[in-house]
Amino acid sequence: MKNHLLGSTLIVAGTTLGAGMLALPLITAEVGWGLSIVLMLLIWAVSAAGGLLLAEVSAAYPDETNLHGMAGAILGKPGQWVSGVASMFLYYSLCAAYISGTSAQLQIGAEAIFGYDLPGHLAAIVAAVVTAVLVGSGTERVDGINRVLFPLMLVALAIVLVVVVPYVHPANLESEPANLTVGVVFATLPLLYTSFGFHVVVPTISNYLNVNQKAVRKAVLIGSLIPVIVYLLWQIGVNGVLGSQQLHNVTGDPVAFIVTALVETAHVHWISTAISAFAALALITSFLGVALGLFDYLKDACAERNIKGRLPVMLVTFVPPLAIALISPDSFVAALGFAALALVVLAAFLPAAMVWKIRKQNRISFIMVGLVVGGLLIAGAQIAVATGFLEAVG
Repeated sequence: MKNHLLGSTLIVAGTTLGAGMLALPLITAEVGWGLSIVLMLLIWAVSAAGGLLLAEVSAAYPDETNLHGMAGAILGKPGQWVSGVASMFLYYSLCAAYISGTSAQLQIGAEAIFGYDLPGHLAAIVAAVVTAVLVGSGTERVDGINRVLFPLMLVALAIVLVVVVPYVHPANLESEPANLTVGVVFATLPLLYTSFGFHVVVPTISNYLNVNQKAVRKAVLIGSLIPVIVYLLWQIGVNGVLGSQQLHNVTGDPVAFIVTALVETAHVHWISTAISAFAALALITSFLGVALGLFDYLKDACAERNIKGRLPVMLVTFVPPLAIALISPDSFVAALGFAALALVVLAAFLPAAMVWKIRKQNRISFIMVGLVVGGLLIAGAQIAVATGFLEAVG
């Protein structure tokens, strides 16, 4: 069990650390270092609360292996319909963002190592196919791969920080944006929330931990706290070196922009390899976790329709997000913002509704109220950004 607990904790942490993290320096540039820390901790609290409630639901319904089944068993067909629509929207939005981000890293690696200009569409296809093969091999294989990639990601981050910290200017972290408004603060909430989106794997790790609720809670809390530390270190390195003014001028892929800007600032060309490795590993570990959750979800859905075999499930899992990434390869940050809407439904509203339903006398707790209020603020912010009422960040 201890071995599985470690693996589950790393799956939660690895799923959390991903594309959303790479956009965090852009958020810090918009709202300032101090306020970004406060917002991050508040969003982490909302995210962790949703994960704990999902752990409670998973323990109450051990035979249900995903949100779709749990929502149907507790809330009936309406709940299952809402869960289904939100799940597919979230999974596909995140996977499309991860394919886009991973393909960009493959292009950078191909150019740096082989001097080859890898076409974007080919890089996206390679990223999707490799991930499909790994995810199709099962949770045990993903766990084993994660245990190797996650420490490597931390080593790459440590190397980056050691090199760039001497170039960190405290003034870059202390300076506050001159045009900071309440609207800008609200606009950052969806991106921050997506940076803590591990919830899709909670039913999977609950089953992996033999529905041991105490162990699942530990995996959720520890696994989601690790990224908080990594995020803070990452922002110190990037924002402390580049400063808000430079990050306000991001063009094209934000990851590629940050890599190039750090190399030019630090004058250490080989550091681009470490930064690219860190960004790639962050994307891959998160992509594996989200894709695993989607694969398990669709596997059960296909079984209900008597569709047998792994190949049909893998095609339904990876072809739609690959198509999105191919059609709109530069929608990296936008995809994360839209994913936040679906994540709020799945990780805030549905867990609160299900726990309220399964608890005796339908008791309402402080965690449930805080979760719903936080979810409403995040959803409202993304709707305001999508409708043009608030200006998008990044």
